[in-house]
Amino acid sequence: MLNEGPANHIRDAAYKYVRRLDKDLAMIERLKKIQADMLNLLGVAITAALISVGNFIARMGYDFYSKGGSQSDMFAIIIVVSAVFGFFLCISLLMWCWRRRHAKLKAATGKRE
Repeated sequence: MLNEGPANHIRDAAYKYVRRLDKDLAMIERLKKIQADMLNLLGVAITAALISVGNFIARMGYDFYSKGGSQSDMFAIIIVVSAVFGFFLCISLLMWCWRRRHAKLKAATGKRE
């Protein structure tokens, strides 16, 4: 009875099912590659932004310091300290987001370490 119904259909259409599964797996792999490329692009953009902001702040600090005077020394110190604090704040926020994302992915897949 089973050979005449679903089993016969599966035997007849096996090639279509295998081809469809291969197509789906290829699409999943393509999406994974696109996601990895986007993550790389995001990392490059963040790195470029941090470098350009750091360069701008260092240039401002140098300009204030080169003018001389006690007030410009204080501004230079404030700028440098705020830049260092901002850098560490950005890095800690990125790490927090990464850990949170990792925890969500781990919970979604049910993996245990």
